[in-house]
Amino acid sequence: MPRSSARDRLADNRPTMAAGVHPVMTRVQTAYLDDDALDLSGADAAPARVIEIGEITAGIAVPERGGVRFFSSERRFDGLDGTLFRTVEQAARAAREKGRQPRLRAV
Repeated sequence: MPRSSARDRLADNRPTMAAGVHPVMTRVQTAYLDDDALDLSGADAAPARVIEIGEITAGIAVPERGGVRFFSSERRFDGLDGTLFRTVEQAARAAREKGRQPRLRAV
């Protein structure tokens, strides 16, 4: 049986919503990466987590010594890119706050 990609698995887990309903929620879920993508040889290695704000994938929180490092997947979260947070919850909170800031548009 062929392995599905991480994107396919994430798409299968997205909630379905009624037309016109746009709740703002933060969702953190495990990212399924290829075994070769990360060295997870340590017994206590935690999985990477995808952070979603509403319908937007803000980025991914990758565990490392001292916490998790955030890597943005959309331009509005680039200010957090590379930041080390103590927990996934802190990274999600920072992304949620960043997502609430008004976006500046070029004139």
